[in-house]
Amino acid sequence: GDAGGIHVGVNGVDVAKVGDKYLCYVMVNYDVDRLYCFDVTDPAHPEPYKAFGDNGVLELGADGAITISDGDYIDVDSDGVVWLCAGDVLKIAPDGSALLGKIAGAGAYSVCHAGNYVIVGRKDGSAITVYDDSSLEKITDVKYDTETYGTRIGRVMVIDDILFATNTAENDGGAFAAIMAAPLTADAEGK
Repeated sequence: GDAGGIHVGVNGVDVAKVGDKYLCYVMVNYDVDRLYCFDVTDPAHPEPYKAFGDNGVLELGADGAITISDGDYIDVDSDGVVWLCAGDVLKIAPDGSALLGKIAGAGAYSVCHAGNYVIVGRKDGSAITVYDDSSLEKITDVKYDTETYGTRIGRVMVIDDILFATNTAENDGGAFAAIMAAPLTADAEGK
């Protein structure tokens, strides 16, 4: 929406259990790039999580400690490490104080951390790529049929060893709207 002439939007939201707290992370982008963190352990009384960023807010724009031009989807680990797509994939410290690493590559739009892997969907649909979470080195590309499933990967996630990826058809201008699923282990093949 528009807030006083400033174009803002929410593009990424994730909730993670970190220690004994449930934390909700919200990526606000367009003219303002901020990552908010709320303690939602008591859902009736959410409050800024003051141990993250500056009282629950991490400035990511031109004046921020970590500079990006536009933040997209995020995934947060159970230890509080934030994986943020902003063209590149940024690995951000649990307290928001530092950039721990970066997977360089224009077009990263969606991200999922699963096991020892970081799975990245690209905005242009050119690939779903799997990286090692420690070295941040590329392992492989996951192939899929773009004629059937479209070209913009809106979200990737792993549930019970099955990789799910969605297409965001409204951004393609095409008629595609799909959820793809691929088993990652032999045990997941029968699910």
